[in-house]
Amino acid sequence: MIRRRGRSQSIYHIVEKDADVDEDEHIDIQESSEKVAAMDGKFFEQFIALRFADGEAGQDTFKPIQDSSANNNSAIDFTQCRGIYKDISRPTHKEAEFFYKSALITINQRLGVNYEMKDLPNAQLFKYAQETLNVNPQEHEALLERVSNSLPPALIMVVDVISAKGLLAKDSNGLSDPFCVLGIVALWRENTSEGGKHKMSHSRHDLLLDHASKDSLCVTEVKEKTLCPTWREQFRFDVGDVNNEQLQVEVWDHDEDSSVGQLIKKNAGDVSNLKGMGRFFKEIAQSAKKDGKNLDDFLGWVTIPLNTISSQGLECSFPLQSRGKSKVEGELKLKLQLALKKDAPKASTEAMGATHQYLWYNFTHHEVCDNAMTEYRWSGQLPPAPRAVLHQLAQQQQLPEIYQLASQWIAYSQQCVLPRLDLNVMLSIITGITNLWDKGPPDEQMVTYLHKSCSEFVEHSMRMLQKQHEAFPFRDTQAVLQLHLLLRCMVLIKQLSEKLSWGIFKENVKDLITDAIKTSTKDWCEKQILLCEEVHEAKKNILFQDDEDFEGDDGEETEESKKVAILVNLIENMINHVKVQIRQPSIIYKKAFDIDFTMLIHTELADKIMAEIKDVVSRVGKLSRNDSHQTAIALFSLFLAVRGFHTAADRSYRSDLETKNYHMVFKKSVEQWFELARSKARARIQKAVEVDEVRLVDSMVKHSSSAVDATTTFVQIKEFWTKLNWPDKNGAYVFVAKVTDDIRQGAVDYANIIHRKLNENKFYDDEGRFDVTDQLCIAVNNIEQVRRYLSSLPVQLDFERVLDGLLIEHGSVGSEQCGLTLHTMLASADEDMLNVIGKVVRHVGQKMEPDFRKYTAPLMSAPPESNLDDVITPLMEYLDSNLITLHSCLLKANFQRILEELWLVVLNILKEMVNSGYKTLNQHPLIGQRMHDAYDVIGNFFHAEGKGLPMKVIECQAFKEAMGKLGKFGTSTKRLIEDYLMARGMQQEAANQSDSPLGTLTIKCNYKQSQQKLRVRVMNATQIRPMDDNGLSDPYVIVYLQPHHVFPQTHFQKTQVIKKTLHPLFDETFEFNVPNNQVLSYGATVHFVLMDYDFLKNDFGGEAYLQINDVPGVHGKKSKNLGEESPILLHLLPGVTKEDEAWMYVQTLKERSSDKEAAEFLKLHKIK
Repeated sequence: MIRRRGRSQSIYHIVEKDADVDEDEHIDIQESSEKVAAMDGKFFEQFIALRFADGEAGQDTFKPIQDSSANNNSAIDFTQCRGIYKDISRPTHKEAEFFYKSALITINQRLGVNYEMKDLPNAQLFKYAQETLNVNPQEHEALLERVSNSLPPALIMVVDVISAKGLLAKDSNGLSDPFCVLGIVALWRENTSEGGKHKMSHSRHDLLLDHASKDSLCVTEVKEKTLCPTWREQFRFDVGDVNNEQLQVEVWDHDEDSSVGQLIKKNAGDVSNLKGMGRFFKEIAQSAKKDGKNLDDFLGWVTIPLNTISSQGLECSFPLQSRGKSKVEGELKLKLQLALKKDAPKASTEAMGATHQYLWYNFTHHEVCDNAMTEYRWSGQLPPAPRAVLHQLAQQQQLPEIYQLASQWIAYSQQCVLPRLDLNVMLSIITGITNLWDKGPPDEQMVTYLHKSCSEFVEHSMRMLQKQHEAFPFRDTQAVLQLHLLLRCMVLIKQLSEKLSWGIFKENVKDLITDAIKTSTKDWCEKQILLCEEVHEAKKNILFQDDEDFEGDDGEETEESKKVAILVNLIENMINHVKVQIRQPSIIYKKAFDIDFTMLIHTELADKIMAEIKDVVSRVGKLSRNDSHQTAIALFSLFLAVRGFHTAADRSYRSDLETKNYHMVFKKSVEQWFELARSKARARIQKAVEVDEVRLVDSMVKHSSSAVDATTTFVQIKEFWTKLNWPDKNGAYVFVAKVTDDIRQGAVDYANIIHRKLNENKFYDDEGRFDVTDQLCIAVNNIEQVRRYLSSLPVQLDFERVLDGLLIEHGSVGSEQCGLTLHTMLASADEDMLNVIGKVVRHVGQKMEPDFRKYTAPLMSAPPESNLDDVITPLMEYLDSNLITLHSCLLKANFQRILEELWLVVLNILKEMVNSGYKTLNQHPLIGQRMHDAYDVIGNFFHAEGKGLPMKVIECQAFKEAMGKLGKFGTSTKRLIEDYLMARGMQQEAANQSDSPLGTLTIKCNYKQSQQKLRVRVMNATQIRPMDDNGLSDPYVIVYLQPHHVFPQTHFQKTQVIKKTLHPLFDETFEFNVPNNQVLSYGATVHFVLMDYDFLKNDFGGEAYLQINDVPGVHGKKSKNLGEESPILLHLLPGVTKEDEAWMYVQTLKERSSDKEAAEFLKLHKIK
């Protein structure tokens, strides 16, 4: 008997409770797994632990190697830059003296208010100019004295009347016709009164018409019918004393009927110059004084003291002021600028432009180069002193903005300035130059210098681009911005060069930049190789420092492994480079010059990678089982890195890269790896079983460590394949087939090793008592657990994707054939493993069979009157006890297999008992009934209301036959006869659906309840079997009502013999007196027997059965006349055989040799 685990339970409750969990056993599982992994140096674990790049992964896949330039503002030492720009032409002594004198005049004649520089005394500015321009003290004093003693240049006021808005409506149409009168007037005029006091020369409400000098008045055009006029007219006024004069602008509404309007119409044509304008306004003033009522409507005025105007000039909107109590609204926009008066404007502009350029150049050189500026990305902001001089010069000489920008560009383009400059400054300058060029270019010499500086800027830019990985580190956002600014500058220079036919770009600019990118990439790549080598050595040194005995996983690092490791680091750095670092530069290049920067970088790096990996893979050579697996791991890392690099490329150009067939370089290495993995997997499985203590962990985990180790090994092989992600479709199938075969073979090996271990542990020995132990159950569970993993392989290895990849080249037939091969391999392994499980399960059944025989014997041997419960209880307790034990230790699938095997064992034992006990069972129907009920009880026990075996397994063919036999042993002879007739009736119905070799019989039949008569008309037979020598027959039909115990008063009737025919026509009608209560009896049948008449002995030709229950009129419905009934076609049956279901009843009746009724029935049916 099997040893019990826990208290007794019924099988119904088996699945409701499991064994408790021992937490310490989890630790043992992990320890044994560590032992297995350690045997090969954690070969598989190291592969799975590899971090690899995936082109579709996120940005944080890698932590790239950081080189020293990452923390620098720039990787180039700009102090070593020489010859980037040549100096502009050095001025002659006379020119230098002119430039210096101009600077002194500018300083001495400071115009306007500049709050930023108001604290800069002239002496400080003189000193700065002297030091910067290298003028000796004597020459400086002499020039300064000359400047101080010379007459100061005349000043002018430049006024731009731009627009007005929000004016009052003075006309009846709700609008106005505004115009402006403007002029320079004195703030004070000294008049001494009798009291000796000073007073203002005019009232604050005086109009220009009242007190302005005739030479200081100007007037704009009249803008008709508007409250928001726009003039954009410029006027120039001579300035006498900045501190005592102001600009006054008046806005008027022109009236055609006023005296002013009449004077304008009358005298407008006579005004030809400023003097004429004075006379014109004098007349206007005289006319206005005669009658103020006729004066044009006043709209407001503004006054601006000249000493409040800044040196930068002033442009803003001024609110209009009222005169007295007059109402005004709106504002007037003006632009104001103080400047020096020029005698020859054009010549003066060119001379002062040259001066401005000279000063900008020298001031900048002094601040940046002479003072050794260390600032990186300089904003271009000069100190206050030089800014003040340059600003005053530009404002005093009214230098056009394009001159100022050109001077600044040339100054900032110096060799020592540009590398330190924030290129945003250069972009702003070149943008301004480009925008202003059409409004008026600078003079010829300035254009020449500008052309030269732009050419040198382009040359410098190309040098920078050739080293852009260092000059503009892509991890530095500000550096990338500088690259963006540089390219935008080049775009504008290109446009300017094409516009002015400078020919700065001798070749196609796109090609030049492309070559520069390639050069920079190659240079970067070489430096990265050196950097990776340094990092690799540093890491190794750290490991040695941490562990003096460290020699790597398998001894000294080989040169090939070192080369591979360095190359992996390099490629990982490249991946980060192309995926993350160059993203922004790519956008910049695309927008500036329509260059696919990422593609260029990827292409250059791909060429380098392929050259390197071909070399290193060829040097590594063939892997063998005795080799260090360090090289194998290194190669796999390299493969993953190269794949990550390739898949990181955009799909639009990925197929054009040199790395497109990268996988073929590794094909042989991958094949060797699988061979190595297969041998290591086998060794692991063997080791796993050896160290397995075969202990049950808990009710939820019913396998042991060896199953975990085996499936883990398979998972790791699968993970390797997943990471491999072989891109070649044909190759992918070959490799997935290899992986499938390796795992399949490993699983079968594991099952065989487990089974062999059971043999070694004497599981199959016949000696001693048999006990189902934990070890036995876990062994079977281990095999099942590994088998389960095997069934998941089609999904784990993604068969569907691999097979879909074969459709294009091999079509559906080829793909299906390959799929069949894969599934056949798995099916074969599954069958092998099930066979091993089956051997164990069958042996369990064999071992338990003696106990089953012992506990089932009383079912037959006990006295007939013994109660079933008393007889069967020992058997049920035995089953209950042992199945609980099995369930607590077995996986559900294995428990089901054990249940099914034990059920078959019990079923076979009972079958033998029935077959050998026919005589006893026939003689004692009570024993037969007890056996029948025992079958049912045992079957229900194994079914356990759906928690055990399914009913389709319980009610197998053997079960049905046994139940049928047992049912008959406890059944009366009459019932057996009735069951026989019912079975033949069902056989008749089935035969009527197909052709019969014995022919057919056509009859009509009905029952008249009122007369209690059954009428049978035998019409004809067709295609009956020839039974005479002449090939014909002499047929006739006998009609019986069966069974005899139901119809004891009726006798058979028969037709006439029809001679020599196979298609006899009988057409005879027979009547039987049948009471109503008899026609509905169970088994009531009309039995037709076709005979062949013969002189010596009549021959049997076939028979047919008609259930009386199916005859028209039996169930109360009014029947037709017999002639009107539909004919019934009956296919003739042969006599009953052993293959027929009815034979079981015949067999039982034959066993009742002493039963007269049974004997007569068998005789009637000619059954021996």
